[in-house]
Amino acid sequence: NISKDHQKAVAYSRVSSEEQRAHGYSILAQVDIIHEFALSNNVEIIREFSEVASAMAPGRREFNNLMLFLRKHTDCKLVLVEKEDRLHRNWPDALEFQKLNVNVHLIKENKYRPAKPCSSEWLDKANNINQAHYYSLNLGEQAKKGQKKKAELGTWPSFAPLGYLNSNREIIVDESREPIIKRLFEDFATGEY
Repeated sequence: NISKDHQKAVAYSRVSSEEQRAHGYSILAQVDIIHEFALSNNVEIIREFSEVASAMAPGRREFNNLMLFLRKHTDCKLVLVEKEDRLHRNWPDALEFQKLNVNVHLIKENKYRPAKPCSSEWLDKANNINQAHYYSLNLGEQAKKGQKKKAELGTWPSFAPLGYLNSNREIIVDESREPIIKRLFEDFATGEY
């Protein structure tokens, strides 16, 4: 669906957290997919935007930079992204992005989103955004439920605090830091700090 008018593009890639990046949800893998698509479709990527940020709420820095870039470079009318949820997970961002009047190619989903979608294309996009938003909300609810259950069972529900270590579902003293932490509390207790 790439026409002669859409040979310049910007690329956008995102993961939600440093933990995701560390556990294989690689921005580099997204970039590779985007570059392969651009090469095979004779598309020139003139700018790339990548970030580690949740898209659950508006305010992503690089997403906002992407929109600023597209407002300034009106000759660029195409955004390449791996899939919809990398770009949109909340309605304020999606609606603001729609005002840019640019086309989006969702490479992994093999979908082309025209700047002015017809009703069925808009419905498909809306369903994808709603599903991605639901996924984020549900994931948060499940995490809270798990943390609550851990607390009810007497297990620390998250990462061990400073001076302690997580060990097989238990919290143990971090012996290498124990003297330092003990000294900090003793110093604090003097009232001089």
